[in-house]
Amino acid sequence: ATLYCVLTQYSSETILALPSAKELIAALQPYSERHFSRLDGLLTGSFIVDYTLHAMDAVGSLDADRTDMDE
Repeated sequence: ATLYCVLTQYSSETILALPSAKELIAALQPYSERHFSRLDGLLTGSFIVDYTLHAMDAVGSLDADRTDMDE
């Protein structure tokens, strides 16, 4: 995300004019990859929570149907 912000806010000419442009981009790359990986894990976790909640609703509705049939 940080690397994206730098690359979209400044033109390539401006970035390349910096004396340490290569080092700057190289330093930001692992940081961006680490945070992308973290966000990917959070997204996967949110899908698992969503799936679990829907599965619990399905089981709950089956139990309610069985209770209604017993009455």
